[in-house]
Amino acid sequence: MRAHLAAPLVAAGFLTAVPFPSVATPAAAFPRALAYFPVVGIAIGLVAAATDVLVSRVLPAGVVAAVDLGALALLTGGLHLDGLADSIDGLFVSGDRERRLAVMREGAIGAFGAAGVAIILLAEYGALAALAAAEREVALIAGAALARWCMVLSVWWFPYAREAGAGAAFKRGLGWRQGIAASVIAAAVAVAAGPHAVAAAAFSVIGIWALGRWASRKLGGLTGDVYGACGELAFLVTLVAWVAALR
Repeated sequence: MRAHLAAPLVAAGFLTAVPFPSVATPAAAFPRALAYFPVVGIAIGLVAAATDVLVSRVLPAGVVAAVDLGALALLTGGLHLDGLADSIDGLFVSGDRERRLAVMREGAIGAFGAAGVAIILLAEYGALAALAAAEREVALIAGAALARWCMVLSVWWFPYAREAGAGAAFKRGLGWRQGIAASVIAAAVAVAAGPHAVAAAAFSVIGIWALGRWASRKLGGLTGDVYGACGELAFLVTLVAWVAALR
């Protein structure tokens, strides 16, 4: 019972920078928390969309898009961007599996990571700036939810590369119920958001499956950093697919 009650707080505490009271958390709460990842994504997207509504009253679309991305980074503590940078550095460095994992563990951003994050942020910015205000706000909500859902899929589908680590607590004890619950919530969000979101969800799944397969070959599984990279990739794919569908 304690694990079920703690699971939503674990999801919110892990995925956001919002401070929550420190309490003893049962180990079983971590895999159960994955079912709530898309719900937390919806909440993050709603805050970003509300920011968009307020800022778009006084600023042009290009500036609004930058503010939106800044709000998302603040809300999440830069979690997914940090994972993305570490993943790019580790996956593109020369060497064997141990060398790649060591680079990712160091946490310092290298040239590959910095360039990769910059390119992805620029692509997200361009996609947001290309959307009309109403479409942009819906895309922010759907994209944030689908990104967290794709993180759940990456945990569910692929082995964990290390014996210990932040992601290991979520992987250990994960069952199909959490994956199905998260998928039902994500599907409801996509259907409610419209055909653009449904198409974005499909492309996101393909993207994180490809990334997961490639990272598994390089690392022997995924890590917490790669989970974050999957989320950031899914958010980018959602925005790009949305823009493409409207053209």
